[in-house]
Amino acid sequence: MADPNIIVTKTLTQKIRKGFLDIPYFVHEFIEEDTHAEQDQCLRGMRLRPVTTISSGNRWGKGDLIDFYMTWLAVYKPFAEQFKKKEVSILNTSISQDQANIVLDKFKSKILQKPKMQAFVSDVKQSPFPNIIFNSGVTWWFRNASQGGKYLEGRAYAHINFDEADLQDNYAQFIEDIIMPRTWDYAGSISHTTTPRKGKTNAYKVWAAAETAMKTGSADCFSFYGDSRANKFLPQQTIDKFNKLPVRLFNKNVLGRFEDSQGSISSQAVDFAATISSNLQQEPTPGHFYVHGWDLARHSTWCVGVTLDVSKEPYQLVQFDRFKDHSGETREYWQMVISKIKLRQAVWGGITAIDRTGVGDVVMSFLEDTNAVGYSLQDSLRSQIISEGVSSINMGKIGIPALTQFHEEGSWFSQDELRDFDQECPDNWDFTCALFIAIWLARGNRPGHSNVANPTVARAAGVSKYASINSIPIRSAAQRPASRFAVR
Repeated sequence: MADPNIIVTKTLTQKIRKGFLDIPYFVHEFIEEDTHAEQDQCLRGMRLRPVTTISSGNRWGKGDLIDFYMTWLAVYKPFAEQFKKKEVSILNTSISQDQANIVLDKFKSKILQKPKMQAFVSDVKQSPFPNIIFNSGVTWWFRNASQGGKYLEGRAYAHINFDEADLQDNYAQFIEDIIMPRTWDYAGSISHTTTPRKGKTNAYKVWAAAETAMKTGSADCFSFYGDSRANKFLPQQTIDKFNKLPVRLFNKNVLGRFEDSQGSISSQAVDFAATISSNLQQEPTPGHFYVHGWDLARHSTWCVGVTLDVSKEPYQLVQFDRFKDHSGETREYWQMVISKIKLRQAVWGGITAIDRTGVGDVVMSFLEDTNAVGYSLQDSLRSQIISEGVSSINMGKIGIPALTQFHEEGSWFSQDELRDFDQECPDNWDFTCALFIAIWLARGNRPGHSNVANPTVARAAGVSKYASINSIPIRSAAQRPASRFAVR
């Protein structure tokens, strides 16, 4: 990718030298990306430090920051003199390959195609692990740290960044046993990044040690906390939403601070729910009963649908959908939502329940043929549904697999959402809402009915009523019944 025709003028030489001394300048001049003030402060503070800990709120931009810093390392190769003319590796790692690749994906979409970067990057490969080869002789690897770090063994790195550190169990021990030995050949450096998740347990121990060293005057450690509201690229409505969070969640999700207290659902209960989970299933089991809960949303929040197997306790979460409208085409989006709801009902049988508050009330009018039930979550009913859901999980009556999604807006983990659920601010939790609605229905709370002991039995595989989305009719506005759907 390097352009051999680039002429290194005196002015360009001066810019290159300035970029070595000032990382934000390098980002603006050569990567051609904008930054916000806290990212600049952090980049300058972490420059060439042996240990850096960065904890930020959601949407602060730590993934972009790691892209900027490690690109700077790869271009300038600021390592000991004996390595200047040798091939050197640096590493971005995390608990899964998908998580480790988020930084790579950002690099390819934001940085790789910039004209000035063509002089620095030689190649991008996907095998044996994704890696970027720089003309400086640096290869930037992206590997996952799962299964005890076995994919990290056998290679030395001049710098390692561990992304979403708080997700790694026994993180301090993992760093000491697995990560640090990988840097010894180069007397290399380590950066740790995360959004706090598990209280003062996993990553906090490493952060606390770095903060203590920094406060006592050590030049080897740098610790930084990023406030999401400092990100000037976020829309004001997101900032307004941040400011309405309860104090504990504000400290974690906005200020990036580690908090001792947990939400309404205990962390131990969330872990236990994953332990007793039978995991997601591709198709229903003949003779089993299912209930489906849907929380409907668009644009700023997520539409979520869950399916519980309620044949026996513990109930099992066996199907899951989580998506957002990015199209801007309102009609097409809601047709797709209704199709998904109808398809889930057609394939799995049972009973469908929907939060009919707001837009859900309109969607209900298209679902008359599914016999769906709707709950208007006003204060009293919402409190009851929350209480039932929290109690069921805390008492170990629901098997919930550890679900993950990786996307442009960041990572989502079902266990994080459950741990962080706060009764003071229930409207921020789409997955939890859908789950609680399904639990409420499974416990026999169906409008106009005393129980749900006899929902439709799931059909066996191959039965013709396994419909495709295209085969499910969607009424137009003209065909819609005049009266609102009433549960019979």
